Amino acid sequence: MLFPLIRSRSELALLTRELSGNSKANLKSTENSFGTGNTILSEKNHRLKIKKTYQKETGNYLKKKLPV
Repeated sequence: MLFPLIRSRSELALLTRELSGNSKANLKSTENSFGTGNTILSEKNHRLKIKKTYQKETGNYLKKKLPV
């Protein structure tokens, strides 16, 4: 067996971050690439997708709710 038994979503997220080299990411969220920004699916509210886009003029991130 290649991988050990994974018991929770957080262990799976940690394992994928270690394999991809992104171990410094926040463990409470799972990040997937979505167009120009990131889609963050939190474990507390997994039905809400938030697209974060960087705004160069102000240096802030804009959050937009996406249809699920």
